[in-house]
Amino acid sequence: MIALLALALALQELPPQRLEAGACALVLWEPARRQRVAMVTRTGDDIVLRLMIDGVEMRLAGESAAGAAVLGFAPEAGFAAPGLVASHRLELVAGPGGRGAAVRGGVLSVRKTDDEELVLPVAGLIGCG
Repeated sequence: MIALLALALALQELPPQRLEAGACALVLWEPARRQRVAMVTRTGDDIVLRLMIDGVEMRLAGESAAGAAVLGFAPEAGFAAPGLVASHRLELVAGPGGRGAAVRGGVLSVRKTDDEELVLPVAGLIGCG
C-alpha cells in the first residue's frame, strides 16, 4: 500500500505541451483532480506517451495497440521505457466531421518494474495541429 501511495504522489501534472505542426495528440486528465496526467503524441508512425514523475518528464515509446483507431489513436495501447510501463483503455468518440475526438472515459495504468502500479480513471480529448 505504501508503494502504491508513493507512485500516486510521484505522478504529477504534466505541464502544457507544444504540439508540432502535423502532429496529433491525445491528452488525458484525472477528472477528480482536474489535472493533465498524460499526453500521447502521434507524428507519422511514431507514438509516444509523456508523463511527469518526480518532476521528470518521461517519454514512453508505443509498444502495442488494439481496437478501432480514432484519428490514429487506438482505444487500447501499451508503452514502455526503461523501468516503466504504461497502458490505457479508453472509450473514444469521434467528433463531428472528423475534427477531434473525446475520451468519454477510461483508465491509465502506470507500473514501475518493481511492481508498483497505479491505475487512474481518465477523460480527455484528441486534436491535431
